[in-house]
Amino acid sequence: MFKRGLILTSLLIIIFALAIWTPGAEAQPQRQVVVLLLDKITYVDIAKWNPPTIKKLILKGSPALMSNHTAYALTKTARSYLTIASGNRALAPPASGLAIESNESFDDELGRVLFTRQTGEPAGNSEAFFLRIRQIAAANEKVGFRIIPGQIGDILHRHGLKTAVLGNADLDTKLSYQRQAALLAMDSSGRIDYSLISRKVLKESPNRPFGLTTNYQKILEKFAAIKNKASLVVIETGDTRRANEFQDLALTKVAEKYRRLALLEADSFLNKLLNQVDLKRTLIIIVTPSPPMNEDFRVIQQLTPLVLFGPGYSSGTLVSESTKRPGIVTSVDIAPTVFKFLSLPSPYYLSGRPLERVKKQVSLNTLTRLNSKFILVDGLRKTLIISYVIIEILALSLALISLFFESWRKRPARNVILGLLLFSLALPIGILAVSIFNYSLTSALAYVLSLIFISVLVVALAQLLFRNLYTALLFIVLINIGVLVVNLLGGGQLNLTSIFGYSPIVAGRFYGIGNQSMSLLLASLLLAAALWLESRSKSGKLSSNNRAESFLVGGVFLTAIFLIGFPSLGANTGGTITAVVSCSVAYAYLFNLKLGGKKFILVILIALLATMTFILVDAYLLPGSSHMGRFWQQVAKGGGSQLKLVIQRKLAANLRIMRYTSWSYLLFTIMVSLILLRFAPAEKVKMQIFSRYPYVASSTIGGLVGSLAGALVNDSGISIPALMLGYFLLVILALAMEAGK
Repeated sequence: MFKRGLILTSLLIIIFALAIWTPGAEAQPQRQVVVLLLDKITYVDIAKWNPPTIKKLILKGSPALMSNHTAYALTKTARSYLTIASGNRALAPPASGLAIESNESFDDELGRVLFTRQTGEPAGNSEAFFLRIRQIAAANEKVGFRIIPGQIGDILHRHGLKTAVLGNADLDTKLSYQRQAALLAMDSSGRIDYSLISRKVLKESPNRPFGLTTNYQKILEKFAAIKNKASLVVIETGDTRRANEFQDLALTKVAEKYRRLALLEADSFLNKLLNQVDLKRTLIIIVTPSPPMNEDFRVIQQLTPLVLFGPGYSSGTLVSESTKRPGIVTSVDIAPTVFKFLSLPSPYYLSGRPLERVKKQVSLNTLTRLNSKFILVDGLRKTLIISYVIIEILALSLALISLFFESWRKRPARNVILGLLLFSLALPIGILAVSIFNYSLTSALAYVLSLIFISVLVVALAQLLFRNLYTALLFIVLINIGVLVVNLLGGGQLNLTSIFGYSPIVAGRFYGIGNQSMSLLLASLLLAAALWLESRSKSGKLSSNNRAESFLVGGVFLTAIFLIGFPSLGANTGGTITAVVSCSVAYAYLFNLKLGGKKFILVILIALLATMTFILVDAYLLPGSSHMGRFWQQVAKGGGSQLKLVIQRKLAANLRIMRYTSWSYLLFTIMVSLILLRFAPAEKVKMQIFSRYPYVASSTIGGLVGSLAGALVNDSGISIPALMLGYFLLVILALAMEAGK
C-alpha cells in the first residue's frame, strides 16, 4: 500500500513538472534595470518643451542634478559614458563607440570574426561585441583611478545574469560609429548578450539630422523579445545626440526644432516602454551622460538630468554618500546603484556610492534654477579668482613701494593704499556672503557688484567703529571667521556657489570645508588670536603669565581643528594636518614655549594621529562615510596598489594646478614681498612693526610653517600658502604703513 502511494505521488509530481515545463525556457530575472540614455539634454529643455512622460517620472520618481565630470579633462561624450560604466572618473580614446553586432560587417569582416581575432575567444551566442577594450585600458593607466572596462558585464555574467544594448547614436550611414552605450553593458572581453545596435535600428529620414532617426518600433519589438532574459538593458535613444551634433550645420531655429522633436519622440517611446515593463521589479534610469552645445557651438559644462523610477525611488529626491547633497549626485553613482538593485556585490574601488531617495521632493523649476546658479558661478570662477589675485598683488605691491618711498606713506596716497589693503582683506567675506542671494544666468553683473558692496561695507564699518588699526583689522578677520564657521555649521551651503568654495560641476568636493575656505579660516584664526593679544597687551589687560589667554586661545585652536577635520563637518584630511601644524607652532610662539626639533616632530605626529582618528571614526563609527572614511576602506581592501593610485592622482593634480593656476603668481609675489620687506630701506618701519606687534609676528610663523605643510599634503596645495600667507601679509603691511606714518 505504501509503495503504491509513493508511486502515485511520484507520478503526480512528474505530470505537474511536465505541465509547467517549456522546452528551452529561461529563468526570468527577478529584477531588471533599464537605462535610458537621453544625451545632450538639460532640465531647461524639459521645462521648455514639456515632454509629458519624463515630467511625470520627475514628479513620481526621484530626480537630481548629475555631476558628469570625468578624469582630468572637461566632460565629453565618450568619457562620460565610460565614467558611468566604470564607477570612477575615466578617459576615453578615439573610436570608443566601435561596437558591432555578431553578423554585422566592419571593413568587410563580420563582427564575430573580428572579436575572435582580437581576443582569441569564440564568439558563442553573444549578439554584439565592443572592439576597443585594449585602447580604453591603455588610455586610463595613469588617471589615478582603477578603470576596468567591462566590469558591469563581468559581475552580471559571474552571477548568471544577461545584458542587452539597444539603439545607437551613429551620425551617418558610412563611417561614424557612436555606440558608446555598449560600454555600460559589455564584459571584459567586449561581449554583449543581446543587442540591436546595427544600422537596422535606424530609419532614413531626409528632413532630420544626418538623414537618420531611431526606429523606436524596432527597439520596442526587440525589448519585448529579451525583457524576460536580460537583467540590464541599456537603450540609446540616439536622436538627441544627433540633433546636438547637427547644430553647427543648421540654422538656429531649425536646430532647435530638431532637438525638440528628438526629445518629444524619445518621450513618446518611453511611454510605450513603460507599458512593457513590470514596474514592481524594474528600475528605470533616465540619464543624460554629457551636456549639450549652446548656440555658439560650445559645450557649456553643467550638471545634467538624472531620474530614477521604480522600487525604492518614488516621489522623492536622489542623494548619495558621494555628495551628501539632496538633489545633487554624480555619474559614478550609477554603477553602484545598478549593483545594489540587482543584489550584486559592488567593487570596493569604485568612487561612486549607491543612489538613495530622500522623501523631500524637488521641483523641475528648482533643479533648473540651481543648475543656472552653478553655471553662473562656474563661469565667473576663473575671472573672479584672477581678479582677486590681481587686486591682492596690487595692494601688496603698492604697500611695499610705500615702504621705500616716504611720500607714499603720506596722505592721500597712504589712505588709498591702506583702503586697498583692507578691501583685499574683506574681499573673501563678500565672495562667500554673496552666495546667500539668488542669481540667474543673466545677473553676473549683479553678483559681482554685490560681493564688492559687501566687502566695502565691512571695511567702512571697521574704519567707522574702531580708531586703532589693529582693532579694525581684528574686526574684519572676526567677520571672516564668523561667516566661514556659520556656513560650515550650516552644512556648507554657501560653498556650492562661492568661488572660494567648490563647484559641483568640477566635482572636486561636494561637502565639508574646501582647501580655500580652510586656508582663509586658519589664517583668520591665527591673526585674530594675535590681534586680540596685541589689543589686550596694549590696554594692559593681559593676565599674569598669560594663563587665561593661553587657555582661551588653545581652546579656540582645538575647536578649529575639530571643525576642519571632523567627518560630519569639515571632513578635510589634509586640512587637519595643516590646522594642527599651524595652530601648534603659532601657539608655541605666542606663549613663548620652546619648540625644538623633537617637539616639532611631536607636532607632526600629533597631526597625523588626529587625522587618523578622524579617518577611523569616519570609516567605522559614523553612518554614511565621507571620502575620508572611504579612502581608508579602499586602502584597507586594496592595499598598496590602491594607495599608490591615490598618491599618483594627488601629485598629478598638484602639478597641473601649479602650471595653470593664478595662485602661482600670487605666491611668487608673496615671496618677493617677504624678501623686499626684509631689506626695505625704511629701517625704522621694519623695526617698529616687529617690536610693536610681536604677537602678529608669532602667528605669522605658525601660518608660514602650516601653509607649507598644507601645500605638501593637499591636492590643489599651492592655493593654501598663497591664500594664507597673502592674508598675513596684507595685515603685516597695513600695520607697517601705520607704524611708519
